[in-house]
Amino acid sequence: KQWYQRRVRGFVRHSDELFQIIRFVYETRNQLGIIYVFSHMIILLFGAAMFYAEGRPHFESILSSCWWSLVTLSTLGYGDKVPRTFIGCVVGSAAVMVGMVILSLPMTIVVSKFAEWYENEKKTERANRRQFKTVSPATN
Repeated sequence: KQWYQRRVRGFVRHSDELFQIIRFVYETRNQLGIIYVFSHMIILLFGAAMFYAEGRPHFESILSSCWWSLVTLSTLGYGDKVPRTFIGCVVGSAAVMVGMVILSLPMTIVVSKFAEWYENEKKTERANRRQFKTVSPATN
């Protein structure tokens, strides 16, 4: 095994909180996968819309317009590609608005799911601790 794999495994093994986050991601992989697929569909949709709105001189391919779409939807906005036509500006404005929804909606879902999951983990941990106290022999 590589040296970095051993270090990461050792770090995860000694960090209960990090292990719980990894378990949470694993247990909610279906919901996170849906968010991932949905956001990529939106990126492709706005990329294609921008390519057809702006045309060839500004955006060389749908792939380069998908780069613009990813940067715009994430509200990063490098400025290396910008719309120059009115239709392109309308598509860009819609992309910014949808980008804010794409960033905020999944975040609230993930945070509420994590809070629910973390509370259940704590209840299970407390129940296990209580059970261990009742089973352990009494000390004199």
